[in-house]
Amino acid sequence: MRVFFHEFAGHSFLLQLSRELAQRDLVLRHAYSAELDTPQGDMSPREDDPEGFSIHAVRVGGFHKKHQLLKRFAFERSYARELIRQAEAFGPDVLVTAQAPSLVLSPLANWAKARGVPWVNYVQDLYGYAAHRVLRKKLPVVGEAVGRYFLGLDKAAYRQADASIVITDDFRRMIGGWGVDDATIHTLPNWAPLEHLPQRSRENAWSAKQGLAGESTDGVVRFVYSGTLSMKHNPALLLALGEWLQESGAGVLLVSSQGAAVDWLRAQAEAKRLSTIRCLGFQPYPELPDVLGAADVLVAVLEPDASAFSVPSKVLSYFCAGRALLAAIPAENLAAKTILQAGAGEVVEPSGAEAFVAAAKRLADSATARQTAADSGRAYAEATFDIHRIGDGVESILRGVAGGAASASAEVASPKSA
Repeated sequence: MRVFFHEFAGHSFLLQLSRELAQRDLVLRHAYSAELDTPQGDMSPREDDPEGFSIHAVRVGGFHKKHQLLKRFAFERSYARELIRQAEAFGPDVLVTAQAPSLVLSPLANWAKARGVPWVNYVQDLYGYAAHRVLRKKLPVVGEAVGRYFLGLDKAAYRQADASIVITDDFRRMIGGWGVDDATIHTLPNWAPLEHLPQRSRENAWSAKQGLAGESTDGVVRFVYSGTLSMKHNPALLLALGEWLQESGAGVLLVSSQGAAVDWLRAQAEAKRLSTIRCLGFQPYPELPDVLGAADVLVAVLEPDASAFSVPSKVLSYFCAGRALLAAIPAENLAAKTILQAGAGEVVEPSGAEAFVAAAKRLADSATARQTAADSGRAYAEATFDIHRIGDGVESILRGVAGGAASASAEVASPKSA
């Protein structure tokens, strides 16, 4: 069976899934965008890759201008054309697509329908729904119309899928309301690749390179934010954390990210003369274990409006690192529920900085609490992130749609409780 697995963002855990599936007598091509301003996994081939496995970068000779809407839309249309060209040349028996923006997903779905190629919609984020909510706030009249257009594209595409994989039951209910047959929807919460995220010591090569060597665990608590930071993550909370760290002398905040929100955070920190906030830019993927290992506390934030269409997967990588978590995430979001279930750290509502800073203080004041949370998070990851079991569930779906029917089960490989 020939599988074309498209994953727009280039996340490491979905590449791990593709590699796992390719071990199962499948010819699998993993395609991703090589022109995004976002952290990506190591997309290079490995010596132990299966014979039928390949990784292909999709390039259109430009760059994804996320915050420049007209250029972004032009990029995505060009990307869709190139992606379809690659899929056509590969000749798949099954198509899988994940993280695809509406202007990519819609033409890809139409191509699959026209060619009679069964396809699986792997729903990581609700792009059209997010576009509608965001654009109508930015541009009250035009944004409402444009947002509804993208939402309509997604709804039509979702209804064409032979099967859908969603990362939370919240998404399941949402797309079911769009007319997607519940019998074709499978819930599979995300995970992180343990093999790529070994636990590392606090003092390591990366921390030394950043000039952090010699700081004592008791004297300076390191808070680290790693991964995408946009306005939906509310960088003002990180600014408030940096201000408290400056006033208290309790530690530092290292931000491994880049983009407009990071530029705002850096400018605010400079204006307030905060030496406690260091914006470092994205770090190379091979250094990620050291980046996370250098922390005493790992930080995640998500705005209430974004909670309806996004589940921050960075918290799962944080679990692997074996560090305590500080999270400002709505309680109903799956990420918040998972942190609490695992006992991996502090979770507060993102509505204000006071509770967030108070939770940071509790973690800073207690090395015991940090260690307990760190151990619990790592234990959850080891008990839950089983790529072989996850691969079994996804393979069943692929073979089901290739055979003309989705798997009879509506639940696949849901992580067990730690």
